[in-house]
Amino acid sequence: MRITNKIMQNNSLRNINTNKELQSQLSIQMQTGNKLTRPSDDPVVAIRSLRLSTNLTKVTQYNEKNAEDAKSWMTATEDAIYAGEELIQTMYTLCNSSTSDDKNTANYQAALLQLQQSAKEFYDTGDTDFGGRNVFTGYRTESKLQFQAGETLEYRITEEFTLKDLQTRTHINTKDPNNTNPDGDIFGYTEAAGFTVDETMVVPEEYTRFRLAYDDLRDFSDQIDPYVPIFKYLNPADPAADADGYVSLGLVIKNSTDPGAYTPADDRAYLLADTGEVIFGKAVIDAMSALPNTTTYSIDYEKHEWVTGDLRPEHYFDCSVKTDKVDDGGNPVWLEYESGSKQRIEYDLGANQSLQVNTVAGEVYVHDVGRDVEDLEVAINQLAKLDDIVNSLEEKIASLSEGADLDAANLQLDAAKKAQSLVKDQVQKLFGSTMTSMKSYQDLVNLAGTNVGTRGARLDLIQNRLEGQQATFKELYINNNHKEIEDSTTELASAKLTYDAALSATAKILETSLMNYI
Repeated sequence: MRITNKIMQNNSLRNINTNKELQSQLSIQMQTGNKLTRPSDDPVVAIRSLRLSTNLTKVTQYNEKNAEDAKSWMTATEDAIYAGEELIQTMYTLCNSSTSDDKNTANYQAALLQLQQSAKEFYDTGDTDFGGRNVFTGYRTESKLQFQAGETLEYRITEEFTLKDLQTRTHINTKDPNNTNPDGDIFGYTEAAGFTVDETMVVPEEYTRFRLAYDDLRDFSDQIDPYVPIFKYLNPADPAADADGYVSLGLVIKNSTDPGAYTPADDRAYLLADTGEVIFGKAVIDAMSALPNTTTYSIDYEKHEWVTGDLRPEHYFDCSVKTDKVDDGGNPVWLEYESGSKQRIEYDLGANQSLQVNTVAGEVYVHDVGRDVEDLEVAINQLAKLDDIVNSLEEKIASLSEGADLDAANLQLDAAKKAQSLVKDQVQKLFGSTMTSMKSYQDLVNLAGTNVGTRGARLDLIQNRLEGQQATFKELYINNNHKEIEDSTTELASAKLTYDAALSATAKILETSLMNYI
């Protein structure tokens, strides 16, 4: 094969250009500090770089985004929980100081006002949000824990309980047995009106109840809607059980002011719509007691009227809310909610590893805190009313001379003082029982706080591990991709020296042509 000058020239230019490209590549490596300018430079390094980059990106996401977001969420939750715990402690102290015998109605009313404000603030902490997301409302992070002003929704609620949730209470009955008083009580009427009042009419009535989460329920007085509150429990052995084994008992709707509201027939159960209490007859209690203590009972009821601060039932119970839509038969469509008590929000913190970050409302903000205060309010208001009656009767007696009117007024005063004494004793006992309850609520809140702290400690361990992984992957990625400037400089200088030598050699070789030999 004949080698011409043109071939030599082309080969020399190609080799010189290759050397120049090497200089360019080395120059870029020196400027960027990276081994690769394109994947084809070193496919093995490029593949390893992609894998390390993917792993580093994931670990960085877990450590700097997910873990930090989880920590902030749990910090907001923990702050709210411990703020609530302090309020419960305040309520406990108030109840404790109100159990002494030297307190009067004014003292009770002052304590009640403080309890009401503390309870309101306690539930307000439940509306804590993090980044616009409510932290105690499960998956419904856009929904507040409490109803806001102007919300009017119709709910059907299913509330469950067991025998341990039943309470024994005493109702001081001052109702007019002859039904001659338009206001329903026995005070303010004389013998001249055909009605003799005496202290035997003031009767303490012991009753067993389950206190629902809400009061002011729908009373169904119009009976327009065929839906009726139902009390039911699972007992397949009962002949009255349905195909699914459930025994159902329709609840008789009453108000606490109705005669006999707290003394149902043995085989009946009353739902007191105004106070939200279910009062059980003796035979019903006996039937329930014959079943295992773990038996779950449920009560279905409706509530249509809400006030600011009421807790939204979907965060606690299986329930449904009436919508504006109707079905083919013209009946309203009800949107069903699953209880928020099981709605766990988890953050991914690694491959196949997640951590729950949320605390659901039922773990902290139980209805009973506010309901205990409402029980106290009812009793204290009754005591204040009796105080007014006693004072009024004493003034009346002071203005009367001997005679039938004075005798009748004295009978009324004896009855009023008996009722006053019984109700005051009831108020003291309620403060005592509420104090005990507050201690249990405090334990509940502390447990929730401890659970958050435990998850936080686990998160710290996970973060430490993630930081170690992140540092390791970052080091591997740098070692795989990075090129030291000293190496790049040395190689660039060598390439430049080679380039210059190639130029010089090529110039000398190309100076000689075929003409020099002719």
